[in-house]
Amino acid sequence: MKEKYFTEKILEFAFNSKPGDCRFLTAKYQAQKYGVSIPYLSALFKKNHDMNLKDILIGIKGMHGIHLLSKKVKLPIKEIAGILDFRSVHGFEKMFKRLYGVTPIDYRLWVTIIDKYPCIPKKGKRKIEKHPIAVSRLKTPMM
Repeated sequence: MKEKYFTEKILEFAFNSKPGDCRFLTAKYQAQKYGVSIPYLSALFKKNHDMNLKDILIGIKGMHGIHLLSKKVKLPIKEIAGILDFRSVHGFEKMFKRLYGVTPIDYRLWVTIIDKYPCIPKKGKRKIEKHPIAVSRLKTPMM
């Protein structure tokens, strides 16, 4: 019962977190908070959720990254990396590309193009109109 409590509380915190809370989305911080070791906490997540704690936390940081990149006010990538508690822009870009298959800059470009040239329904299905910049920069749409 106590084991499930740790994992549920961490997941609740993680899924309700804001982008500025990312400094608390680490295995080290969560283990210290609940007075357990990192390997023990990681084993609990693997046992109860069939996922690594680190992968869950990185996925949530990625979702926060998507949110910040999609905003109308364009924050610099360096600032977004800092908000999400990455030590470098390169670390943020590497994580983002691993999760979503494109760089943050390409994702932002894609979102900008979609806002400027919205999807046009064709025969009951929504398809993205092929724009020369989007085709040249992006392999596949994100959403």
